Amino acid sequence: MPRNDGFRQLFPSMTSMGVEDVVSIILLIATFVFNNVPAFYLLVVILIAYIAYVYGDFIYRSYLTLHRDLSGLYLLLVVKRDLNKRLDENRGLNELFLDIVAKQPKKVAIIDIESDKSGLYLLLVVKRDLNKRLDENRGLNELFLDIVAKQPKKVAIIDIESDKRYTFEEFNKEANKFANYFQSIGYRSGDVVALFMENSADMVTAWVGLSKIGVITAWINNNLRLEPLAHCMNTSKARSVICSKNLCSAMNIVINNGLIESEKLQVYSMGATNCDSLDLRKLLSSSSTNEPQKLDVVDFKSVLSFIYTSGTTGMPKAAIMKHFRYYSMVMGTARSFHITKLDRIYISMPLYHTAAGIIGIGQTILTGSSAVIRKKFSASNFWKDCVKYDCTASQYIGEICRYLMAQPQIPEEKQHKVRLMYGNGLRPEIWQAFVNRFGVQIGEVYGSTEGTSNLVQRSRPKRQIYVKHHDELCRKQKQDSNAVVRFTLEEEMNMQVSYYRRMFCYQYESLVNIDGRVGSCGFLPISPLTSRLHPVRLVKVDDVTGEVVRGKDGLCIPCRPGQTGAMVSTIRKNNLLLVFEGYLNKGETNKKVIYNVFRKGDSAFVSGDILHWDRLGYLYFKDRTGDTYRWKGENVSTTEVEAILHPMACVADATVYGVTVPGMEGRAGMAAVVMSENACKSKEEFLQEIGDKMASSLPSYAIPIFIRLCSSVDKTGTFKLVKTHLQKLGYRPGQADDQVFYRDLRSGRYLPLDEMTLISIDSAQFSRL
Repeated sequence: MPRNDGFRQLFPSMTSMGVEDVVSIILLIATFVFNNVPAFYLLVVILIAYIAYVYGDFIYRSYLTLHRDLSGLYLLLVVKRDLNKRLDENRGLNELFLDIVAKQPKKVAIIDIESDKSGLYLLLVVKRDLNKRLDENRGLNELFLDIVAKQPKKVAIIDIESDKRYTFEEFNKEANKFANYFQSIGYRSGDVVALFMENSADMVTAWVGLSKIGVITAWINNNLRLEPLAHCMNTSKARSVICSKNLCSAMNIVINNGLIESEKLQVYSMGATNCDSLDLRKLLSSSSTNEPQKLDVVDFKSVLSFIYTSGTTGMPKAAIMKHFRYYSMVMGTARSFHITKLDRIYISMPLYHTAAGIIGIGQTILTGSSAVIRKKFSASNFWKDCVKYDCTASQYIGEICRYLMAQPQIPEEKQHKVRLMYGNGLRPEIWQAFVNRFGVQIGEVYGSTEGTSNLVQRSRPKRQIYVKHHDELCRKQKQDSNAVVRFTLEEEMNMQVSYYRRMFCYQYESLVNIDGRVGSCGFLPISPLTSRLHPVRLVKVDDVTGEVVRGKDGLCIPCRPGQTGAMVSTIRKNNLLLVFEGYLNKGETNKKVIYNVFRKGDSAFVSGDILHWDRLGYLYFKDRTGDTYRWKGENVSTTEVEAILHPMACVADATVYGVTVPGMEGRAGMAAVVMSENACKSKEEFLQEIGDKMASSLPSYAIPIFIRLCSSVDKTGTFKLVKTHLQKLGYRPGQADDQVFYRDLRSGRYLPLDEMTLISIDSAQFSRL
């Protein structure tokens, strides 16, 4: 950014002038004005130069951002207006379409790409190809049937591990089996079935099928064990649980230990096992593939699923996901990154997460794209899979990108057809290198499952990469079908605009970056006029406690450009997209809401995330507040880990927190532990005992990487553990009587952190964490 050095050279002493000097200059200039008319123009020039000197930086920033701010605000308002029309109970898309027909009946509607000629097709022809879509009385299950009707023979899902391919027609029939079976044994709308499953086509067909009869599915993290797993099951109040064969034993252990509150929980397994469960696959084999009976109303406002998130406090919480919210998140991503029915999306992230379960597989459900599902991410097989299965898009978290960059170069990384990778957490240091090496477009998404605010950012590769992809897609589509490939003008335009600086978002009150700023997860308008109209704002928080700071009037203090603060999103009960649904536990929901934010009586959702708002309006993720940190792409609840350590007889006290590790995304877990006086164990035995306990009770990403053995931990007057000092200290020894140990990745044991290991970690050269 240009600075004001030129003005300082012209007026080197202006800032040091006193009041008398300034008055003398004004009187001198006034004398010239009365005696010489040209002096007036000189005065004007001096005033302009002075204004430019003082306010030049602000004028420059305003000039750069005004057009972007107004464009983003305009797009946000337009999208919201259109979605409100779609939510209108009295008018479906078929009626809206008739309005277009009446306005321009002779306009060209579609283009025949196969013959490479523009045909004169009337909009009435397009009408035959359009199905009635979204209105107040239609849930995702009905919208999915529209997609099935349009392309029944197209491949919908490829399950890599089972080597199965499902067309949309076959996919729908498999889903109907789930719906009809559970309906036949008395399941009705509002009942809950938990899904404790690995990535597979079965998990998708299960929740899609159950949604047809109004049954809510609880998506359980398949890494959970014992107490955390039992907590998720108990909060969901599920009548039954469907498990993958490999996970059935983990569920039985929880039940046999008496951790499940429900005595009538039925366990189903997707295949025969030695566990106490019913073979659901065998039961489904005799279930009808026809559409289930409509015994209950399933509409756009019905609850679809419970998706668990660590949030910012406590154990995993069940966030409520309704049909309209799912639809908005999927279509927002599709509109932002131009995902269409021609795309084939590679999914290796967990389907129980929002990323894969909604904005990933949701593209298949609502846009008609194909999905390739792998059970777990594999860096060595990533590009090989993308080439083998002709994938055109994929998801990522920052860790995935780093793993791919660390892989040796292979021919497949240049042979692939992947045009888009979208997700969150890509580090600015490797962002451009990643785009240059693999030739993909990056779509950075920021948001939370339960929240009402999301950020979207897109950077693009070179133009010819996308043109090549577009041409190949058209040829591929023609090879797969004998039908003529036709696109509406809107679809054709969407394919071409990805290499322009054009971006809009369809999500709730999402924030959008239309400039592709590397490292940024979105932007907010910096103009005071437009920023106040936006539902997402940053407010100041206490650096130590993380609590919101309020002014003398009792209201929150908004951040200005160049400052760092917590992101909040306005809650408006009269706006469906700005209503905070929260969690099943209303007490947990209330913890995420603050009142009297910008004016008396208003309320806002607190994301729990700290972002930096630079002087041009771009936002950068900095940290998380509360009792949660992020590691290996997962949110880790410190309370959850502490709940494992505190009951142990050998532990007198313990506190868990996240620490920054050079070269690693997120924060690594660290536990400061005080040994009990009657432990009667050596340090090695003590570390072995707590290590084994955490390994058996926690998912791998939640096990602390570092252990600090100390004589005591600081507490507040209310006996809350103070973590601020420990977090600043990180994994360094600190006090003389403290000892720090690290968890060796190979052996799984805690080893002393010696000086050489410390140097390796500090230089980002240590690979055994």
